[in-house]
Amino acid sequence: MLKIILISGICILFSACNMSSAPESEQIRIENERANDNLSQSNVMVLPKKRLLILDHQENSIEFNVEVAETPLERQQGLMFREKLPADEGMLFIFQSSGEVNFWMKNTLIPLDIIYINSAKEIVHIAKNAIPCEEEPCPLYSSNGDTQFVLEINAGLSDQLGIEIGDRVEWLE
Repeated sequence: MLKIILISGICILFSACNMSSAPESEQIRIENERANDNLSQSNVMVLPKKRLLILDHQENSIEFNVEVAETPLERQQGLMFREKLPADEGMLFIFQSSGEVNFWMKNTLIPLDIIYINSAKEIVHIAKNAIPCEEEPCPLYSSNGDTQFVLEINAGLSDQLGIEIGDRVEWLE
């Protein structure tokens, strides 16, 4: 009898850990929850950087040097525990497929503008001035539609630099 109970418990545990059937936005929430449990300020990763350009309708460009978060672990950490972010820097999150995504600001110490970009590399939504979350439940900042890439920059820069929905984004692969 004890073996049956133990085997049942293990099966329940494994099925609870399977994220493949969860929608991508739910997966991101789960990734973030796990990150908060596993990351601390002492083990912050600094990721490789790429040059990123935002092009407006008149082909004027704004340049950022961005860290690129491509793996689940890198996306989990994001800009957590960073005390500052230079004005010309940010973080680009790359997802394998397009879908609605939600971000939150737990363990993020600086306010950010969260720029959602579709698979055609066009800005589709901007969550302006996402503030650090000091206690749970943390608010979610949704893409409000299909997104494959997300750019985080310092809060207020999207307004200051004139970044708008419909602007195009390019980076060196």
